[in-house]
Amino acid sequence: APVRGQVIANIGRLVEANKEGLARVVTREVGKPFAESLGEVQEIADTCAFFIGEGRRLYGQTVPSEMPDKQLFTFRDPVGVVTVITAGNFPVAVPSWYIVPALLCGNTVVWKPAPYAAACAQAFYEVFAHAGLPEGVLNVVYADGPETYEGLSRALSEGLVDKVGFTGSTDVGSRIGELCGRHLQTPCLELGGKNPMVVTAAADIDLAVEGALFSGFGTAGQRCTSLGTAIVHESVHDEFVRRLD
Repeated sequence: APVRGQVIANIGRLVEANKEGLARVVTREVGKPFAESLGEVQEIADTCAFFIGEGRRLYGQTVPSEMPDKQLFTFRDPVGVVTVITAGNFPVAVPSWYIVPALLCGNTVVWKPAPYAAACAQAFYEVFAHAGLPEGVLNVVYADGPETYEGLSRALSEGLVDKVGFTGSTDVGSRIGELCGRHLQTPCLELGGKNPMVVTAAADIDLAVEGALFSGFGTAGQRCTSLGTAIVHESVHDEFVRRLD
């Protein structure tokens, strides 16, 4: 694990060195403003920075035994093959949240990016591949939704996948959760939401409006944390709406 941590450190350094180039790819392909793309690419580097230290903290345990002259140990072993399926609203940040810790813990990864963010996925893969990952540890598969579901179903049936991570819609996530449940697996599901904002009578209206604008319209509203509904106390409702307009 400490050696794998060094590879993660290499990835972080390469991301920092190629930050603007990777951000330009994100902006050109998915249309995200360049400033937001820079922030998204920085998320990869920040994720690497966090998990570098985890390479030296993958501790097991020694456990007391009721039997004399016996010692009990626990070890942390890799899960195996991790399948990651991600959306295109954050085409490089969100994959890093799955892929970096999976690699650090000794797993191999099969990643299916969004089809409309294929260039972002290729650029992301190139950075990781040049950081010292052994061949075959990170694999990218380009496919549409039905193909992906069929492939995942077959792979789970044949015991080829040991963990699934999915970011996307609630409808698709429920199907993937059901599929994994048949094989006694617990997937990581990050699904869509409809997020309310509550503005009380005592709220700072300027701050509330600023928060509503950023949450509702940042990334063109295409985030699982984007604001869908503002619930405003009647005493400040008209003023909130006026300033929001």
